[in-house]
Amino acid sequence: MSWATLTLMDIDCGRTTGLNEDCEVIVSADHSEYQAGGNVAVTFGEDGAATFKDMIVSGAENNPHNIILNGEQKALAVALSFENTDHFTLDMLNDAGYPRTFLVAGITNIQWPNMEPPPIKLIPQTVPPTPWPTPAPVSTLFPTPSPTCPFTAVSGSCVVTCTCVSSPNYPQNYAANDACVIGVARPTPLITKDFSTEAFWDTLQVNGKSFSGTDGPENVVAEGTISWKADKQDQDKGWQICASIPETAPIPAPPTPTITVQTTEPCESSGALCVQSPNYPLNYGDYQTCSIRLPAGTLHVDEFFTEKLYDTLTVDGVSFSGQTGPDGVEVSASSVIVWSSDWGTTHTGWRMCAEPPATTTAPTEEVLNRPRSVPLMFDLPSVTNEHPWLLMLCGITGIVGGLGILGCVLKGCGAVTHFEDGSSSESN
Repeated sequence: MSWATLTLMDIDCGRTTGLNEDCEVIVSADHSEYQAGGNVAVTFGEDGAATFKDMIVSGAENNPHNIILNGEQKALAVALSFENTDHFTLDMLNDAGYPRTFLVAGITNIQWPNMEPPPIKLIPQTVPPTPWPTPAPVSTLFPTPSPTCPFTAVSGSCVVTCTCVSSPNYPQNYAANDACVIGVARPTPLITKDFSTEAFWDTLQVNGKSFSGTDGPENVVAEGTISWKADKQDQDKGWQICASIPETAPIPAPPTPTITVQTTEPCESSGALCVQSPNYPLNYGDYQTCSIRLPAGTLHVDEFFTEKLYDTLTVDGVSFSGQTGPDGVEVSASSVIVWSSDWGTTHTGWRMCAEPPATTTAPTEEVLNRPRSVPLMFDLPSVTNEHPWLLMLCGITGIVGGLGILGCVLKGCGAVTHFEDGSSSESN
């Protein structure tokens, strides 16, 4: 290689060592240049090899976390440059009674002091996926009736059901001195189904008004209680009244949503069923992320080229990167697809489309009545000097309407094929 550079970091010791003990020592003879921090001791051997040794006691609190080193971390680091070599060797020594770790980076701001820190990657807040397509809101056209029955029996022998009430023994005559009280749960319009009592003496009271004879409480909105009382003479068949409950209009079905692509920026829709990475077919950018929803179907990838392992397209938890995209992956309307790139290398990205599931049609009667097999007969000549070899390749090449098609190839000889209808063909 023409040149290479690397940084050795965190050259320190976790405890005080003896005069002749080495804690973290690195020896390099193949480098062409070096830069050493102020807290790294540098000595040279007779063979010209440079030895870099720790000078301070420190724990893990100053370990670097990225390529931008602070002043303390630079003082414990060494930058090495290599030119015109295809290999190099580093000797790393440790006389401490416990393992020590050397940190090595291919690039830091020691080699490039003007290096700016990369922008902070903003990770979007994780929220539950929104159902897609979003269901249309359902509006109730009429108030929903209370589940409580409008009528309840309080006392007496009147016949009470949930929505209707009748005099005792209805439709037969009620008895002398019958009486009852019926509770009304809420203001309820009444419908008189039948009404026949002794006028003036056998009465039904609704909202403080008395009804008798053939005049029932039609369309009266009852509240509180309903009372019935008969005297001891002239009984009739009585009455039946019911609650008028408005019919609830059927709720119209929500409109069928249009199947389209949904994506957040910066990813882009490309046609009705396709989506592509930002700026495609040019390179996408750093620290880009987006969420994608596609209609149910099979993914077909036109192109896929990202930084392997770091710039990923994730489909239902499975990540794809490099030049391996989600071609042929099945997705549903609820599948979650996320694109994410990091800082650094970028490529042209990707473009993919969702092909809806194929609709199948029932086979026609003609197809169903086709024969399931076709007898084939072959006349094969004997192998002679004129035809020293015979190669016959046969195989099932497809299924059409339940019919297996047997395809054969005959090479190097003459062969006659006879069909069931009496025709034949010759192959060479």
